[in-house]
Amino acid sequence: MIVKEKGSLKTMFLQIKSRFGDDPKSIYTATVKASTVFEHYSMALVFCFFDTSEGDLWDYLWFVPAPDFIKLANRLEGGKRFGFVAGRGKKDSNKWDEYLIDKKELSNAILKQMQRI
Repeated sequence: MIVKEKGSLKTMFLQIKSRFGDDPKSIYTATVKASTVFEHYSMALVFCFFDTSEGDLWDYLWFVPAPDFIKLANRLEGGKRFGFVAGRGKKDSNKWDEYLIDKKELSNAILKQMQRI
């Protein structure tokens, strides 16, 4: 998804990864091709869960700026892929917790990130 700030040349590129299921307490896992992620704050990844029993997105999602994602993600297949594994509950041991936001705050997170460009 491409987001452009009105009246500005600033543009943000979002890569959205989603999972479907009926157990919002399960561990969220995703893989991302390394060649599709660029180490620049004009890119971010959004990881979301679609709850099939509710017919809606889970109340929270992860909004991760690309440079942070590259730094924290697991390297898979000799660096050809990145791995994202996160629990859905806040825990001190979950390195992705600081990126977990209410889905209603996504637009604010994008605007805040665009200030870094």
